[in-house]
Amino acid sequence: YGGAGKALGVGIAPFTSAPDAVSSSLAKQIQSVMREDLLFERLFSITEGGPVVGSKLDSSAWSGLGAQVLVTGDVKADGPHVRLECRIYDVSSGKILWGKEGTGAQISARRLAHLMSDQVTYQLSGQPGIAHTRIAFVNNHTGKKEIYVMDYDGANVRQLTHLHTITLLPKWSPDGKWIAFNSYRAGNPDAYLMSADGLNRHGLSMRQGLNTSPN
Repeated sequence: YGGAGKALGVGIAPFTSAPDAVSSSLAKQIQSVMREDLLFERLFSITEGGPVVGSKLDSSAWSGLGAQVLVTGDVKADGPHVRLECRIYDVSSGKILWGKEGTGAQISARRLAHLMSDQVTYQLSGQPGIAHTRIAFVNNHTGKKEIYVMDYDGANVRQLTHLHTITLLPKWSPDGKWIAFNSYRAGNPDAYLMSADGLNRHGLSMRQGLNTSPN
């Protein structure tokens, strides 16, 4: 920012919501997730504590807190779904620089927040965000090594395999839709492929001997 290597001051205004309790709770959750995402990127100087943006942006208040741009969000629960409208304001002029709306299932509100965070990161830095990243890993919580996935921040842990044997070495496909892995399900270290939700599992290489580390 300013050609001097200074981090851009990004303010995060309190997210607004529809007047019902569910929308209010979702707004707090989504704002918290997006805040942590933007902090984790370490690209910006994050500022909070300013007023809610109503019909007009209080430029002097946010400028006094060190914000050059301001991120706002408005959340509304709609049945099992949630709608998020996000905007970026220029603090000095009060003009809207960018806006986007997204919808998703309420149970996937964190995912919606991560995706919107990455949009904001890209708009403000030109770099793709990583908040939508998921991690595949092996855990033996059940007494057997199985493959799990989670969000990059450790939330939404899900067990994908239930093979009750040694299952290891998960590797994402480039498009993020598939996971290759090894399993001793048939008594031999065979290579398998499954979709990212743990379904559509089939063998890749079942030759006798080592079919390890599929990639």
